[in-house]
Amino acid sequence: MMKNKILYIAVSFIFLIGCSQQSKTQSAGNQTGETKSKKSDSTQTHTNEPGKINVTDLPKFKMTFEREGGVNIINSDLSKERFLYNGHDNLISPDGSKVVHTQSNTDGSRNIAIYDVESKTTKVLSSITGKQNFDAAFSPDGKTIVFCNFSGKKWNIALVNIDDTGFKILTESYKTDLFCPTFAPDGNSILCQDMQSFIEIDLKGKVLKTVSLKDIVGDKKIYFSSANRGYFINNKKRILFDADTGENFETSREPISNIYTYDLETKTLVNLSDNNISTYDPFPLSNGKQLLFSAYTKDDLSKSPDPRDTDPVITSWIYIMNLDGTGKTKLVQNAFEPSASKLE
Repeated sequence: MMKNKILYIAVSFIFLIGCSQQSKTQSAGNQTGETKSKKSDSTQTHTNEPGKINVTDLPKFKMTFEREGGVNIINSDLSKERFLYNGHDNLISPDGSKVVHTQSNTDGSRNIAIYDVESKTTKVLSSITGKQNFDAAFSPDGKTIVFCNFSGKKWNIALVNIDDTGFKILTESYKTDLFCPTFAPDGNSILCQDMQSFIEIDLKGKVLKTVSLKDIVGDKKIYFSSANRGYFINNKKRILFDADTGENFETSREPISNIYTYDLETKTLVNLSDNNISTYDPFPLSNGKQLLFSAYTKDDLSKSPDPRDTDPVITSWIYIMNLDGTGKTKLVQNAFEPSASKLE
């Protein structure tokens, strides 16, 4: 489950370079390695346990996730799971018909590709310039994709239509590297980050708002990297994101990660995670009430079958929880990096 080395900044207190939390797939300068987890295709059965979320009570949606280098799709009631393709950085379209992902090539280059769920075909978007493109996300209407593009000098935020037209780089005039773009729920702006701040830009690249990570975290030990993605939630009043804590479970060197929300009006940071669980890869559902995420506890660590490997094997799960941090419920075993279509 280890992710490749990427640049970190511990926002108000430490600089370091290291390994970020597992499961975040590709970083700005590195290719993704194989996941390190137990092989299992099992899913959690529906639950009526008090305090848990029964997904059959929610409107229907489709979910994609990564498992051992491949992307799978499953219904929200946990039925009809199937393998789609080998790839990383998967995000499903709002209507559930397509999955955008990073295609890694043998020469080290990376392309943005779209997989059609019905036809089982993949289309590489050839109008995009540059040999390094990754971390794509759909617009709310599913017609446009935002992603990271390397111009040869720095990482920019770029747009392209799903029909492979309209490619444009938005942030060439911005001085620093920008990462992890996502559309705002209204589709009129984009949230990204430069490891110093969250930045909101419009669809022409104009900076609308900058929120310093130092102001968000204060003196808390939160380690931020180029792979930490943020989402606007609650009508852009809050930002949902994950970050490492710098701590780890006793038998693992893998850093524990937490999921947070930051209220832009009250300037309040809320940790949605518990002390005994590492949580990451948040993805808000379109109803504005729940989110999917990846997680593991110390009980999900087991001894590696390879005697040369001193790190334990991590078996991660896809969970769902409410946006206030309650109702954490297991859904899919040996899986991470979830995304969801729009709820029906």
